[in-house]
Amino acid sequence: MRARMTSFAISRAGAIAAIKTNRRLRAALPTAAQIMLLATGSLVVGVGAAITLSTGLGAGPFDVLLTGVSNQTGLPFAAALWACAAALMLIATGLGNRPGPGTILAPMIIGPMIQAMLGPLASIRPSGPLGIGDWIWLGGAQLIGVAVIGVGAGAMILSGLGAGTGDLLAAATSSRLGRPPALIRTMLELAFLGVGLILGGRAGIGTVMVAMTIGQSVSFGHRQVEAVVTSLVKPVEQSKRPRWRSVVSLGADRQILEWAGGVNTRFLRKAEHPLAHDVPQDLV
Repeated sequence: MRARMTSFAISRAGAIAAIKTNRRLRAALPTAAQIMLLATGSLVVGVGAAITLSTGLGAGPFDVLLTGVSNQTGLPFAAALWACAAALMLIATGLGNRPGPGTILAPMIIGPMIQAMLGPLASIRPSGPLGIGDWIWLGGAQLIGVAVIGVGAGAMILSGLGAGTGDLLAAATSSRLGRPPALIRTMLELAFLGVGLILGGRAGIGTVMVAMTIGQSVSFGHRQVEAVVTSLVKPVEQSKRPRWRSVVSLGADRQILEWAGGVNTRFLRKAEHPLAHDVPQDLV
């Protein structure tokens, strides 16, 4: 089953929640592969989010909130992410939705990755007044960041180790209020954006760009990751299929039985063995 969008999304959390993945493929993955997908996807998402933050054009709603919290508290970006994610998980748990292992692990990886990349990526935004060329450069960088997030999010979705913190809270709130999850999720994302702006977070044309492209980016990224993982899983499944034993092995078995006590070698007659028609006549 191919990934498809089921609702409008204005952030990576909403886009991730809107993807329906191949359950058969996910069920075929061993736990180690799921953890690797989650960890790798989280690292890639961290790089993409850092790019959107470094352009200065405005990031997604939750990142605007994190920037505001970091500015007001003096916490590093990673610590602000951990604090906000923990708060959302506690609220969701109180409403009846417990976090999965991926819900807890992903922020622990994404936060430090964003923090580590902000310094090296600071040179993305030119200093001084921006010309037309600078705006084109920043817009292209913003779209590259969104595309990178899409690939990382695709891997996280396929891991199937738990919903994101925003989606966890949206699902819990939806159950309590009896409203569609997509509506609740959008309202929460707008709330994150509003609070982030109040706290001094920066939004702008880049935030609009994220909202317009993140859904398609995550959907495309998921399809690509799913195709790669499918191509890797199929050979493994085929190698595990039982195979008929070769004629050589049948001959070896005959000799072993003879050595063990002179068993009548006529046991390989066609009527008694399904592979007897493949056995040379001099063996019977």
